[in-house]
Amino acid sequence: MTGTLDQSKRLILVDGHSLAFRSFYGTKAIAVVNGVQVNALYGFVNRLTQLLESGPVSHFAVAFDVSRKSFRTEAYPEYKGTRKKVPEEFFPQVDLIKEFLHLIGVNHFAVQNYEADDIIATLSRLALEEGFSDVRILSGDRDLIQLVNNKVSLLFFSAKHRLGFAVYTPEAVMDRYGIEPHVYPDMAALVGESSDNLPGIKKIGEKTATTLLQKYGCLQKIIESRWEISGVVGQNIRNDYHVALRNRKLNTLVNDLPLPASVSDLSLSGEIDTKKLEGFLRRYRMNSITPRLLRCLQKFTNAANLNRALTASPQRRGSPSIRKYNSKTQKPVRNNRISGVRRRRYRADRTSVQLF
Repeated sequence: MTGTLDQSKRLILVDGHSLAFRSFYGTKAIAVVNGVQVNALYGFVNRLTQLLESGPVSHFAVAFDVSRKSFRTEAYPEYKGTRKKVPEEFFPQVDLIKEFLHLIGVNHFAVQNYEADDIIATLSRLALEEGFSDVRILSGDRDLIQLVNNKVSLLFFSAKHRLGFAVYTPEAVMDRYGIEPHVYPDMAALVGESSDNLPGIKKIGEKTATTLLQKYGCLQKIIESRWEISGVVGQNIRNDYHVALRNRKLNTLVNDLPLPASVSDLSLSGEIDTKKLEGFLRRYRMNSITPRLLRCLQKFTNAANLNRALTASPQRRGSPSIRKYNSKTQKPVRNNRISGVRRRRYRADRTSVQLF
């Protein structure tokens, strides 16, 4: 049951690994600060700062995967089996990202045997039950489309959009796919999902799946009506409908995970150890982001010393100290200067993002 709507309660949920991976691979330059590669950290902190700048956010949380293994890989070992091995340079940065989140008072979660999507689904449901007026999810995973409704929207990573993501509302999902958000898992089950190594039913693409779903309403009805569907499509459904059922089971998100904190605990109004935060930002040379981040935190927290920190923080612009490395030897090249175009791409995107 949904609680009374509270316009002041607005939650942002971030798919942590999705954002970290995008930041890690988002630049060809290998950024190294004090011997530590920090491109994923820098991109993550910048995007999080943008989200905090986006409007009156009251609650915030980040969800991470524990590993590739989950109840889904137990049911189907090939699930996500084609994904490339993650470079070793990535993992230490995830630890740094979690350290940063702790310093700014943002809760992060990871649950053994489940994925970040399941955590997000659980927190989204709890937020609606507690009367949140707006929930925004940042991710590059289409499975989260199933959570979209009139109070929940998905900020889906997309290089085609100026802000770096498309905003999926119920209307946007209908415009893009021709179906309502809660039906999207049925489409994905029919078509398959290459990024998850889930093949679909042969000869069924998005267009055919949309036509079938518009006619029959859901996957179950399509399967029940498989004998009346003519042609190659009907034959393939009759032969391989079990594939779609398997996919549908795997792409259904779990929304009742036991979590160590409630939605009310995700408030951004907690205390911040400003000295430790400043030390962290200084250590990894977040010069261009620091003033913006401190101004955001000043709005949400009751740490009075943020005023002093903001006044004292250097107003310098620019990215971290960047060195160019040979991709094979991992040794720095002699000419470590990066062109102005590439440096501008790497710098923090200062575009104002208005989400609420």
